[in-house]
Amino acid sequence: MKKTVLSLLLVFVLMFALAVPAFALDDGTYPVDYKISTETGIQKCLIPAALRVKDGKNYVALVFNDSEVDKLYLGDEEILPIGSIDAPYKNFTGNFNVFDLPLEAFGEDITFVLHTRGNNLVTDEYIINVAEYDESFDADAQYAAVKADNLGAQESRFYDWHTGMSVSLWGPFVFLGFVAIAIFVVGKKIDG
Repeated sequence: MKKTVLSLLLVFVLMFALAVPAFALDDGTYPVDYKISTETGIQKCLIPAALRVKDGKNYVALVFNDSEVDKLYLGDEEILPIGSIDAPYKNFTGNFNVFDLPLEAFGEDITFVLHTRGNNLVTDEYIINVAEYDESFDADAQYAAVKADNLGAQESRFYDWHTGMSVSLWGPFVFLGFVAIAIFVVGKKIDG
């Protein structure tokens, strides 16, 4: 009887040890290694993605280098910003939304969709893969790489104030060209 109880206790302890991770991080934000990719999107991470632990659940904290990013979609779930940050670089201005993307497992691809304000028909699909937290990870090198990736980028878009739709950077020059041609044509008709 004693051996049976001891055996059951040992089985229970082993099952519990396998069910609980070797260590659990306290609530907070941690630097983490990750890879993010897209085939259609032009937005990049403004600052490195981070592991955020809240109430024992894992999230990937994401901030994109476009202040117009207003929501993400993970399957059917709409993910709204949890806050915003000021631009960390001189060539960026404004506030940039912070999103917490649920992280179910480390080392697996998570596909999500990025949505920008005023752009209801076109969305961009992204894939992120987050490595398990490693205390020795070089977060400074990652931050330097992300910063260098953003140095040449600058928000330089023109918007139609009625619709909020993005217009090409060449739009104003094309418009001025049409105005010049119209003035020339009207001037010729008046002279002729």
